[in-house]
Amino acid sequence: MKIKIKVILLIFIFFLFLPLHNCAKRTEHFKLYRFIYQMKKKNVIKSPLKNLFQKFDKYGQEFTAEKSADLRLGIENNVSKYYESLAEIYGKYDLRIGKNPFHIKKKLKIGEYSINTLFAPPLSKFMFKLKVPKNSPKLDFGYGIFPALSEKRKGEVNFKIIVEDDKENSKVLFSRNIDSSEKNDREIVHDRIDLTSYSKKKIKLFFVTEDIFSKDKKKEVHPNNNYSFWYNPVIYSSPEEPKEMNVILISLDTLRADRLGCYGYYKDTSPSIDKFASEAVLFLNTFSQAPWTLPSHMSMLTSLNLINHQVYEHTDKLNDDVPTLADVLRWNDYFTTAFTGGVLVSSEYGFAKGFDMYYEDFPNDTPENLCQIAKDWMNRNKEKKFFLFLHTYQPHDPYSNENAYGKTFIDEESKWQKIDLLKLLREVQSAKPLKYRPMPEDEKENIIALYDGEIRYTDECLIKPLIDELKSLDLYERTMIIITSDHGEEFYEHEKWVHGEHLYNELIHVPLIIKFPYSKHKGKRIENNTSSIDIVPTILEELNIDYSRLEFDGKSLIKMIKGKENDDRISFAAETRYYESSWCFPKISVLYGRYKLILTGKEALERADESAILKNRRKLEIYDVRKDPFERNNLLNREEVTARDLIQVLYKNYYKKGEKKELRTTQITIDKELKERLKALGYIR
Repeated sequence: MKIKIKVILLIFIFFLFLPLHNCAKRTEHFKLYRFIYQMKKKNVIKSPLKNLFQKFDKYGQEFTAEKSADLRLGIENNVSKYYESLAEIYGKYDLRIGKNPFHIKKKLKIGEYSINTLFAPPLSKFMFKLKVPKNSPKLDFGYGIFPALSEKRKGEVNFKIIVEDDKENSKVLFSRNIDSSEKNDREIVHDRIDLTSYSKKKIKLFFVTEDIFSKDKKKEVHPNNNYSFWYNPVIYSSPEEPKEMNVILISLDTLRADRLGCYGYYKDTSPSIDKFASEAVLFLNTFSQAPWTLPSHMSMLTSLNLINHQVYEHTDKLNDDVPTLADVLRWNDYFTTAFTGGVLVSSEYGFAKGFDMYYEDFPNDTPENLCQIAKDWMNRNKEKKFFLFLHTYQPHDPYSNENAYGKTFIDEESKWQKIDLLKLLREVQSAKPLKYRPMPEDEKENIIALYDGEIRYTDECLIKPLIDELKSLDLYERTMIIITSDHGEEFYEHEKWVHGEHLYNELIHVPLIIKFPYSKHKGKRIENNTSSIDIVPTILEELNIDYSRLEFDGKSLIKMIKGKENDDRISFAAETRYYESSWCFPKISVLYGRYKLILTGKEALERADESAILKNRRKLEIYDVRKDPFERNNLLNREEVTARDLIQVLYKNYYKKGEKKELRTTQITIDKELKERLKALGYIR
């Protein structure tokens, strides 16, 4: 009996202390409170926008474009102009950011930045009730005055943050005035407040913007006075030893896979990338979904083939309902930031979706500048859980940098020390454009050497110092880093220069190098066919984020890396632009196993049946890319059965899936600045 009592007592003690044991081993996680997510009508204590909406909509509902058109007839002229400016200038907010009371949540475009904001023209007062997390909580925020609508405004705006504890004791945590007449004061100002003294306490936080003149008048100033905002205010806390993973995706525009040492190139173009690849997984046969920047990047960041995101032309903008990688990561408490070269990855096309901050700066797009701005950002945000997207137009034409690394592979006797290749190709007017005509071998080698120099320049001035900085900040090990490209470049392998029309491997075979946290899977080389659309699901699976409800075309590469999947993926690429006058015709390709089919002409757009396609044989090409990686020998006459099989694959896995999709894109108007930048990159004339 005594023995039974002792056993029962021991069991009781074991289960009594088991929770304490589990608590001792519990992992502390990054905590994040986004005020933009939490903003509801009840949080808006005062706002000119609230007054405006309540005055002209008795139900307090948000204006729609249809409502505003009818209501504007009965609105005072100045208020009408005010609302019209809001409707035309401010973009829609991101997915899952919640209801938008009185249109206070806005994504503003300020100079080179697109940012998520709480729009707060004076007098605005927002109140939030919350419990402050533990582990050194911080309030991180920005503020400023939107310049596009404030050029003629005068006076100062006071930005103030007030905290009130559960005993109703209040304290001003932050106060600063910005003079709206001073242009230097209209930039985005960042700040951070330590909330450790309020850790684990219930508080109220007030965000107040007040025109200082209203203090004397004792009344609100009309919203036309100043257009102030709070940029992405958040409270976050991070454990002393963060364990959660960061993600950095680096896209080097126009980089061919076969021009890197780790892919077998004989020139020393990429020593830093090669070293990085030794600590990562190297995918030897990854293919992009388009041969030019805009649609290819859209596929990369949405995991959709062109037929499903439908961004085909430089006037197409991604539909707001399509989720992006940044959207999904932001939903999962990642800080999402991008630094890009803009133009064809501009916010105008929808690339800013899901990003807390999206930066685009084509005039200053150099590896050095990109590296420095990324390093500065990482130093400010190293405590956070983040996704960072980096893009540069290196080694895109023109090949004209003045850095010594850019001259690595040429000598003083070379005809060109730098070159704007597209400009050169357009100088000669003839029945057949020069970009479809050969050049002397020495000139061709000169051009290739300059391109190779651009790669070495990027390797030395972006990749090397960026990785060094990650290591110095103790971020490298727990960060998933992906290096890839959107497309390649052709040097007359198939009787054409530059890129954007063909679907041969020199244009769509791109590098894909993934370093997993703590160099997991390091040294693996994957020979299976993969696609750029596989990047997003691979990242999400590694982060244990469920994406099963999202209709991705790509698949995670994790099973393939672990040896649990050995089959080649089906890869599609398309070029749908049709400019007969410039010899550009629609094309679509399907790669399945060792065989690749390319279809050229209107049939690629009209989805003609199998017999119609085979009837016009001169528009069909089929290659055994294992035996013929340079695609020199068209096997159509010997492999007609294979061609029929690939056409069926194309219909079943590409066209049929696309038929279920409604038209997603909207059309944008190319402004003068974007037009000039597109011309500089050779995409329009």
